[in-house]
Amino acid sequence: MIDCYQCGQLIEPLELAFRIPYGQKQQIYYHVRCFTCTECSRQLHKGELYGLTLINTGLN
Repeated sequence: MIDCYQCGQLIEPLELAFRIPYGQKQQIYYHVRCFTCTECSRQLHKGELYGLTLINTGLN
């Protein structure tokens, strides 16, 4: 079972989701609706460029 990194809710087995590689071994998962820009809250789409920061993510 995998939870969405943004909302913390379960990602259902047949639900589309984003899998984001982080580091060499870790991956984080988002519901499609939850994968948004932290600056403007716009939903990001497949193929768009994005960046991850360590600020307020708990990733380190």
